[in-house]
Amino acid sequence: MIPASRWGLKMNDNLGMTPETPKPWEGERRANVSAYLDRPSSTILMLIKLAEALGKLCLAILGGCMLQAVVSALNRLFAGSTVSDGKAMVAQTLKTLRVPMATIKEIVDAIPADLHFSSAPVVGLFIVCLPFVLIAILEAIAAIRLRFGKGGTRMIGILQRIYYILDAIRLALFALTGIGLSLYTIFRMGGPASIMLSTVYVSLAVFFILIGLPTLLYHRNIAKYMDDVGYEMKTGLQAPRKRRFFKQTLTILIVLEVIGAVVSVIASRGSLKGSYAIVMLLSILFSPIVKLVRYICMTCCYRNYMAAEGAPATGGNASHVPQVILILLVILIFAVPTGLLCSKSNDFSTAIVETVEEYVGNARETVNDLNVAAEQQIEAVQSAAEEQIGAVQSAAEDQMKAAQSALGVTEKTQE
Repeated sequence: MIPASRWGLKMNDNLGMTPETPKPWEGERRANVSAYLDRPSSTILMLIKLAEALGKLCLAILGGCMLQAVVSALNRLFAGSTVSDGKAMVAQTLKTLRVPMATIKEIVDAIPADLHFSSAPVVGLFIVCLPFVLIAILEAIAAIRLRFGKGGTRMIGILQRIYYILDAIRLALFALTGIGLSLYTIFRMGGPASIMLSTVYVSLAVFFILIGLPTLLYHRNIAKYMDDVGYEMKTGLQAPRKRRFFKQTLTILIVLEVIGAVVSVIASRGSLKGSYAIVMLLSILFSPIVKLVRYICMTCCYRNYMAAEGAPATGGNASHVPQVILILLVILIFAVPTGLLCSKSNDFSTAIVETVEEYVGNARETVNDLNVAAEQQIEAVQSAAEEQIGAVQSAAEDQMKAAQSALGVTEKTQE
């Protein structure tokens, strides 16, 4: 007796039919990555990450160029001047700061004869800032790849987990600091006042923990969702949509940023006067506004991601030309001003040289005036001393003459 499965196959062979090979996604839903990646919100997030990376890179380059220009300008200045000019400038600066004269003398005497400013601090500062710049660049590259559907989920997941660990350490330090200060206050001071003060420390620690906890959950959720998106991009199958209270976390972060912006404006309203008020206001609100836009766009991306479950698959062949144009525009917005400012670093160093030369000249004049005044005081003291010495000598001579006269009278009387 032929089994039904084999009989079916034999019958298909007799009819000239072959069974279709089952597709790997049969029984599972196809992933619809373009439904949540080809969106304006994800494009804005990509541009924000790119702008942050370029901003940090440009600031590092511009700061390094400017500091190096200052160091070179000072070396050229003191190479063409005498060491006494440099000492005069230092003395004048310390005198302006009302440093005692004895301390000024010790500092000026400690200045070496070959005064030279090293570039090592500039290089060290650039090296310290370099890891933060590299992390921002890696995150921007990963965001661009993710937006174009080419990957980047693993890199973003790794960086978000690093942020998560750092935030967890920071919150743990807040908790330990609050508990440590509370216990130290109780055992050190004692009494009701110590209990009240320790309660304040614990309350502040709890407050900072509650403020930082949404950010901690934010990084954790981003890392988890990047794993799901990476799975969908790699396998073409839809990952299970797990609800991790991400929407609630984003809502709390949006509210906190709005409150932070309002508090910043209220706290600085006393200084927001004059023609620079608008510039100051924008500089105060820049960071909260950027974070607010980021969280709003992330909320839209999360909604699109959750709505992609069961949605009909799209072709995914949308053109990326507009995104490429936006990326190039953002790069130009940062690169052109940075290049212009770096090219003007020589002019900046020249202006510094002129300012320092003017200051050195004023310091030299001040030192000369002080020397003249000191010489006049010395001459006056010497003149007064000579007059006193002369008066003392005259009085002594008069006394000697009087004594001699008295002695002569006495001798005549004895005779």
